Amino acid sequence: MSELLKSTRADLRVAVAGLGPIGTKVAEALDRGIDGLALVAVSAQNPGKHRGWLSGLMGTPAILPIDQLSGVADIVIECAPSKLVRSIVAPFVESGKTAVVLSAGALLDNEDLIELAKQNGGQIVVPTGALIGLDAVTAAAVGKIHSVRMVTRKPVLGLAGAPYIVENNIRTAQDIRGYGARSRERISRKSECCRRAVACRNRSRSNATGNLGRPNGHAQHASC
Repeated sequence: MSELLKSTRADLRVAVAGLGPIGTKVAEALDRGIDGLALVAVSAQNPGKHRGWLSGLMGTPAILPIDQLSGVADIVIECAPSKLVRSIVAPFVESGKTAVVLSAGALLDNEDLIELAKQNGGQIVVPTGALIGLDAVTAAAVGKIHSVRMVTRKPVLGLAGAPYIVENNIRTAQDIRGYGARSRERISRKSECCRRAVACRNRSRSNATGNLGRPNGHAQHASC
């Protein structure tokens, strides 16, 4: 009986909004198969860039603008820049559907979406991946926090232009590339100095060995 129910139950239709490093992984996982879910549509800022990759999937999800996703899917998984959260989430929750929001911080600037979901029977789901870290910071705040170091595995270019990065004058990808070039230049100069120092020392040893037979046995030191 359970097998019959499983085979006749309609899968929930899923749309993925954003095909960056995270969105592509989510779409691939759905395409490989997750019980009860079916990838039916994706959205990307540059659809043409992803057509080749999408053609390699087992299924054929539709490539649609963000505002058309809610018409074909029951659930949207938001994997886009935070500035697009409202345009992705609002159509789903006001239709009583579900939005999985990866850019959870953007909800702080769009708290009315939560009320919109409540009013229409929709649902906003926040993945718990980063919550352990947030809980640790909250616990530490019971005492006194002197500094916080945040580490991300997100591609560096993906951070460039983010509002918080810009407003707080935090170094962007371009600055980091420039810093890398300057570091390589400094390392190159130091390496050359070390090379010369070693050569100078070797010449000094060679001269000292050759001069041991001279009167008084004094070595003549090479100048470097």
